[in-house]
Amino acid sequence: MTAGPSPRDTCGAAKCCVVISALAAARGRKVPVAHIPRLGSLRAGLNDRFEEAAPLRCSRPDRLLRAETAANPAGTLTEPYNLVAPPLDAVCGLVFAASISASQRSSDEVGSPILGRNGKIMAQNATIYKIELSVSDMDRHYYETHKLTVAKHPSETDERLMVRLVAFALNAHEHLELTKGLSTDNEPDIWQKSLSGEIDVWVALGLPSEKVIRQSCSKAAKVIVYPYGGKTAEVWWDKVKNGTTRFDNLQVINFSEIDTAALAKLASRAMKLQVNIQDGDVMVSVDESVVYVAPGTWKGAA
Repeated sequence: MTAGPSPRDTCGAAKCCVVISALAAARGRKVPVAHIPRLGSLRAGLNDRFEEAAPLRCSRPDRLLRAETAANPAGTLTEPYNLVAPPLDAVCGLVFAASISASQRSSDEVGSPILGRNGKIMAQNATIYKIELSVSDMDRHYYETHKLTVAKHPSETDERLMVRLVAFALNAHEHLELTKGLSTDNEPDIWQKSLSGEIDVWVALGLPSEKVIRQSCSKAAKVIVYPYGGKTAEVWWDKVKNGTTRFDNLQVINFSEIDTAALAKLASRAMKLQVNIQDGDVMVSVDESVVYVAPGTWKGAA
């Protein structure tokens, strides 16, 4: 009897299957599953066939890794939408990367195989950061140390990670929590819930749309958006600010591009981070390195 594929082999083959088929479909074609290498191993690992799921889609442009795919009963991957096909040489590189990634998983990474039992692509591996965050907030008279385990999404930059930690410090509370961040669509980056489950504080990073801001303000008692990115953030605010004036529970606090670039240089896998806050100014230190951050209030709460 022929031995079935190992979990690692199945995972690698599945990744190749998804990459080849999705990219070809993006060019307007359908690829028979039978044409994909190592079909026998792949089918054996997935109960002899792909099961139906949603079409390939990307719900947000900045979360291209959060896509879903499926094969129909005829054995072809359905045509996706919201996907841009790269040139052929990029396809070769992606297929190669997919085929070897399963055998190079680090013990410091967490995640699921890219292709689950129902044909869905799972999030790629996140990198774990261990953070000891000491907050001295003289404005709110809050002095506490938080030991945080942060899962850094593959698409999250060091800049965004550090902005997330500073935002946590600015709102630090015993019930404040980091969420799954970029790994989910229906949660903010940070939130604070009451004992009965209501959302007291909703903290979002980046440049959310006016629709997302409106939905957030309807879900939480207090919403704080921390945009960053320099000129890009300024253009975003000019576009959405008129539509946000009616939200009394919304605050928008900007981080300058110079400040966030300096913060990014502090990032490391294991950090003892000291954040001092006084009169709205923030001092962030890691070992001997110190960064001064001056958040700018674009919209204050009513």
